[in-house]
Amino acid sequence: MNAIIDQIASTPRPDRYHDHEDTLAESVIRNLKWPIQKKGSRWIGADYEAILEQGAFSDFAQQD
Repeated sequence: MNAIIDQIASTPRPDRYHDHEDTLAESVIRNLKWPIQKKGSRWIGADYEAILEQGAFSDFAQQD
């Protein structure tokens, strides 16, 4: 388990890492009409995990 944790911790994040999260949040705004908005680099107005979860429902083949 420690080897896996070390491997994950040392793996560099891809460029534009948060773009996928933004796509899911924008889906929530468009499809569910949630009153969320982006302030700086953070989405506010609802629980962040719920935003990603709800946005993922329409993410076919889990592209984002």
